[in-house]
Amino acid sequence: NQHGDILFSKYYCDTTITEEEAIDNEKILMWERTLYALTIGEWDKAKIKQIACAGDKYIVFCSVEELLFFVTGYGDDDELSISHLLTEMIALLRGILHKKGVTESNFLDNYSKICMSLDEMVSCGVVNLLDKAAIEQYVSLKAFTGAVLP
Repeated sequence: NQHGDILFSKYYCDTTITEEEAIDNEKILMWERTLYALTIGEWDKAKIKQIACAGDKYIVFCSVEELLFFVTGYGDDDELSISHLLTEMIALLRGILHKKGVTESNFLDNYSKICMSLDEMVSCGVVNLLDKAAIEQYVSLKAFTGAVLP
């Protein structure tokens, strides 16, 4: 949120590293502090997408109502691809949170549905599905009757 509290985060790592290395809380905390320090001065301008870099990592972020959303990537996941992913994530979240708006309390009230939806969208660090209707169908466990999925 705009106070710097993290409501949801998910990290994907290189599959060649061990699980112990992947779950290094100190590295995660350091990255979150870096992300905060790099972007806090831009949060008031984040009604439109903002782009920042930290070493070889790209950061795209924007605010929607009460919340700030960040997506980071490196290598093939450049600022264009993660910008597109962020756009689709926000569209999906707005669909889930449409009745009461994109607020912290509404986000937390719908936390399980949001987690399931984002897991459908990105799995193991790979963007699987960006079709909002298909994701909503998967999450609601109804038969999908739309376009053919890959």
